[in-house]
Amino acid sequence: MKFKTIFSFWFLWRAGSFLISVLAIIILPNFGNKFPYVNEMLKNSGLPAWFWQSGNFDGVHYVGIAKDGYIRQFTQAFFPVYPMMIKIISPIFFNNFVFAGVFLSSVFTLLAAWMLRNLLIINDLNHSLQRKNIKWALLFFLFFPMSFFYGSIYNESFFLFLVFSVFYFAKKRNWLTVGILGALASGTRLVGIFLLPTILYAFIVGTPLQTTRYKIQNIAYIFLIPLGFLIYILFLQINFGDALYFLHAQSAFGASRSTGIVLPIVTFWRYVKILTTVPVFQYNFWVAVWEAGFFATGGVILAILSWMKIKNKDGIKGVGSSYLIFSWFCLLLPTLTGTLSSFPRYLLICFPIYIFLGSLPNKFVKLSILFLFLILNFIFSTLFLRGYWVS
Repeated sequence: MKFKTIFSFWFLWRAGSFLISVLAIIILPNFGNKFPYVNEMLKNSGLPAWFWQSGNFDGVHYVGIAKDGYIRQFTQAFFPVYPMMIKIISPIFFNNFVFAGVFLSSVFTLLAAWMLRNLLIINDLNHSLQRKNIKWALLFFLFFPMSFFYGSIYNESFFLFLVFSVFYFAKKRNWLTVGILGALASGTRLVGIFLLPTILYAFIVGTPLQTTRYKIQNIAYIFLIPLGFLIYILFLQINFGDALYFLHAQSAFGASRSTGIVLPIVTFWRYVKILTTVPVFQYNFWVAVWEAGFFATGGVILAILSWMKIKNKDGIKGVGSSYLIFSWFCLLLPTLTGTLSSFPRYLLICFPIYIFLGSLPNKFVKLSILFLFLILNFIFSTLFLRGYWVS
């Protein structure tokens, strides 16, 4: 698949997202406004509402960090690399941080799609078999129900670009590049640290016998991965006296997220109680429905892929064991916080799901799933853009 085709898919996604943003104002004229700093960070940007509303919810915090650093309480919950990138490119856009954020996320969505394509090809010795499914995998990636977050002022697209690149250069055995990109990833999101055990596994099982010196050197490069995370917690300790401030700040954002470890069974039981006691006409009931639904769907697909991998040692072409290990880390971590809040968005990172859907043999089934994704994307986009919490 050529870059021109990927660019066409990306252009349809970006144009469609902007169109939904315009329609959302007509469909829901009353802005929900259920998050702080909307006037200061978004409305005062000088941009039309259909554009600045891509910075809703967490977006205002990324804009604030890019603009002023961590001067606002509890914004330490958000890791620094992504807002630093916004700050770096903002002079190009006359220091309009909202425009810079949307531009950055949009560009990295294209780059992430390109890297996913490269990753799928390099993982398959029989390219002709894999390439007929790459198109579908990319379509599911770009039009997933929560894919509007890629183009919002969120770090999803930037982080996925880093993840795809880490796995790609691991396949290329370029361990220094893996370490550097991995360090950026761990400084972008907490789950970036899970690239360390994942890549170590890939190194151990996939690297042929080498001299001891060469092995130690490459392992040292791989251990650069948590450097971004370590630098951030050192910064928090020096400036705020709390290395785990990013964790302790979570409770300030609602959703009953625990700052300690909660057993997954407790989290699941909480959702059973919500779904059996909260009236169905309340908005919170439906938020719980799609949080639990996305978790269950993601878990089932990863379980199927893992079972296929164990059963025939190959599974679906393009889905390596290391991808599944990383995805299981990302899937299960939220269950330790006592809530599945934001999980539909977190599921975007579990990229073997796109490969699985793209590999389905029946074209009608794939078209039906894609159509369902487009409908859900429209609904969730409209709610998010008009200030209603979805993930």
